[in-house]
Amino acid sequence: MIKNQLKHPVDSFLNHKKLPSTWCAGCGIGITLNNLIRTITSVEIDIKKIWILSGQGCSADIPDYLKFNSLKCSTGNLINKGIEIKSKDPDNTVIIFTNNIDFLISAARDIVRAGEAGIPLLLIHINNLVCYLTEKEIKFMTPFMRYSYDRKFELPFNLPLLVRTAGATYIARWTPLRAGWLRFSLNEALENKGFSFIELINLCVLYIGAQARIANSVQIIEFYENYSTMKEQIHFEDLDLRIGKKIIIGKFLGGV
Repeated sequence: MIKNQLKHPVDSFLNHKKLPSTWCAGCGIGITLNNLIRTITSVEIDIKKIWILSGQGCSADIPDYLKFNSLKCSTGNLINKGIEIKSKDPDNTVIIFTNNIDFLISAARDIVRAGEAGIPLLLIHINNLVCYLTEKEIKFMTPFMRYSYDRKFELPFNLPLLVRTAGATYIARWTPLRAGWLRFSLNEALENKGFSFIELINLCVLYIGAQARIANSVQIIEFYENYSTMKEQIHFEDLDLRIGKKIIIGKFLGGV
């Protein structure tokens, strides 16, 4: 080994025994994780009191690659677990990763409870959509309306509107291409005193209708560039992914 060899800035926070990750090339989960670790190193947080929570799907593996306190919960109630950890010790920093599978399990119930509790949490939702692209429009094929397991709550596709209604005080949405803005939002969200929500539009599959094939990782990145637009002054109803020809991204609430 070369003496004084430079290390990557996030090396000390990674569990190298679990690397490399299982995520596909171009997946935004790794980009998010890198930016989160870099953000943690730049804000005043007790590293020993950071908790990383995850549920099912690809984002469930996130705690495996980190040296922070962690909890993996595949049976729902993921956000409630975060509330419990924060309630036991207010100095804990709780960061929860969810994806669409997690939301289909517990639906809006846990989001509403988190907002009502007013406990500072950071919820990062990896919106792993399946997208069908034609020459005229984008069609998001992921089911946009589902009932919770007890059929008491529906899962709206407009997640920023849902968390706003629930009482979140910081809300943003980005794509992996906007990594710099994502890191800025992570910084603000970790310093926010209330419930924070960041949605990452992270396509699992982009199906190109005209060519009848699945796009590769480079084409997915191109999609983020061509089919997203940044806005700040918005109506939350307009953030529904089912309307419009472009994905609206940006910081929508909170921060300086």
